[in-house]
Amino acid sequence: MNKKRIFYFILIFLILLSFNSCGLFNVEKSEVKEYPLSFLDYGEKNFDLKIYTMDMKKTDNGMVWIDVNFPFNSYKILKVERFWTILPEKPSFNYKPFVHEFEETFFSNCRTLQRQNWKVIVGLSPTTPGSSHSNEATLIIRGAVVECDPGSKAGRILLPGLGVGKVAGGVIYEIFAQGDATPRMRFYTREVDRGKFMGGDSIEMLKDIFFRLGSLSFEELRLILSK
Repeated sequence: MNKKRIFYFILIFLILLSFNSCGLFNVEKSEVKEYPLSFLDYGEKNFDLKIYTMDMKKTDNGMVWIDVNFPFNSYKILKVERFWTILPEKPSFNYKPFVHEFEETFFSNCRTLQRQNWKVIVGLSPTTPGSSHSNEATLIIRGAVVECDPGSKAGRILLPGLGVGKVAGGVIYEIFAQGDATPRMRFYTREVDRGKFMGGDSIEMLKDIFFRLGSLSFEELRLILSK
């Protein structure tokens, strides 16, 4: 190899080295954003339903994320806590009757698992992940009402069937193993009523929605616990 060729190789090497120092050939690693797994990790006013459900898959009852390696059917004790509310403040609107409607339906259905040799306790005060109810191998359900919207009767009358003024409700819940800080399953379901004759009664429509949400939530739970 002659001196001229060596000179060119050195020149090319120095040029490439200078480009790299300027960052022209640097490939920046894309940032991997980590989002909270449990709704309880978001903070009081930071819950984002779109982010929460982005890794969920659709089912007949709603949307679900599940730890496929977790042996749900090896447990036989289920404790269901009262549901939180993650809802906008509306001083003129009382959410409690609809949360109660949901809980009554869901809790009542959960009790039927006792026929399948489950020990079921419902209506417990909410606790934080990682806390312990007992030393027994137990599954704990924690959840929240995330939507409770009476809509607008005027909107439903003026533009029937188009979704204007619709009544809507949404619920999430999670299953934790005793003492675990992260859930083994997360579920979201939502129901909407666009109204029928003369827009319908918003209060009765909401009650019906939360009854249906209670039934859908239990149906998904029943399927999960049988796996």
